Amino acid sequence: MSQASILPPPPGTPEKAAWIASEKEKWDALDAHMTPQFEGVRAYIQDAFAKYRVGLLGNMFAASTPDPDTPEFQALFKGNSEDLVKTMRKYVGHDLKDANPKLWDEMAEESDGLAETMRQAGVKVIRNEKCEYPEGLLNQYAGWGSSRFLTIYAGPSYGRIMRNIYFNTFDTSLNGCLEFHHREGTQKLFEQNPDLIYYSLQPPEPNISLGGIGSLMMDVAGFRLMPNKHILFGFGVQNESVIPKLMAADLKNASHYTSAGIPHAAEFMMRMLKREGFTHEVMFFDAHLTYHFDCFMANLAEGVVALPDAPNYGILGGGLPECLKDYEIVKMPVEDVHNGAGNQICLGDGRSIIVRTAKETMKRMKQAGVEPIPVKYDRIWEYYHSGPDCSDADIHRENDPVKPIPDAPPPLS
Repeated sequence: MSQASILPPPPGTPEKAAWIASEKEKWDALDAHMTPQFEGVRAYIQDAFAKYRVGLLGNMFAASTPDPDTPEFQALFKGNSEDLVKTMRKYVGHDLKDANPKLWDEMAEESDGLAETMRQAGVKVIRNEKCEYPEGLLNQYAGWGSSRFLTIYAGPSYGRIMRNIYFNTFDTSLNGCLEFHHREGTQKLFEQNPDLIYYSLQPPEPNISLGGIGSLMMDVAGFRLMPNKHILFGFGVQNESVIPKLMAADLKNASHYTSAGIPHAAEFMMRMLKREGFTHEVMFFDAHLTYHFDCFMANLAEGVVALPDAPNYGILGGGLPECLKDYEIVKMPVEDVHNGAGNQICLGDGRSIIVRTAKETMKRMKQAGVEPIPVKYDRIWEYYHSGPDCSDADIHRENDPVKPIPDAPPPLS
């Protein structure tokens, strides 16, 4: 598929009529497959360490070759070979299944394996496992020259539920439209959870794959909900001297100094969330270690996190945040961090799903009383720098006993 072919056929042509019919058929099939999976689901996240009950997981149905020359992927692919980047430029906009069928098969097997691992661990997995996606969604940002949608991601693009708040940051990448793919399911969550409320940042404009254009940018990978309604934001910077420049920069220029969001967006989010009783801290870390905060700090169990085995844990501009000062810190070797060891899925029962390559980190987790569950995610991490936690979106995390859902307000008269 060429870049030009992603636009729909001209209006008033037989081709356009056939395209519309095909799009409707795909939408109807996706709705029929996905929406029932949201039936009876509680939408509530107690905190990042609570028992994992329901999650939305990505897939390989529409895993395309990204544009390596957008700001996000320039950062993500700094550790990859120039040969890989050249290959991506050659196949930009193509489905990976067409560009490299063997690699796609291997990655699909890894994605399916993660789904099975989560189910065996007791998590209800919501996932598209049989439907094509409408082209209009896959190419939602084609008019601005952005990459096609990547369905392998879910955590960085569905939205973040914090207690009874669904907070949509719209993401800072080409994956910000995932929630649209499951809109009927999201609506089902609101119908079934009368206490669920919605906040959001400004919708991105005009192109979420480009930095520095005036949007309040915040990737959901850039913050974690800690116990007691406390939010920890993490921003990667090149060195400590960048921090005062970042904080002093205006909205348009701040994104040049960091990845996965800007502190300005965190401040704006807290204008809303403090009304709901949330508090927060901001932490800066060495972006040479990893790109996203969810690849820098792993939540293992309440009172236990993993951080890089580096001076000051790779934290810049200060020491451990107050919310971590009483925590046990598992030190992840830097090599393991580079291979995705920090991008874990905490199960909330003393176990955590981790890439199988992080062998030394797994040893240290066991010493801290946390049982690692290794999964094969080598090819997905190598190609997209995306680990298990980037592929899932938490919908229900809650320790026993589960709180009942309040009665709905009376219907409009």
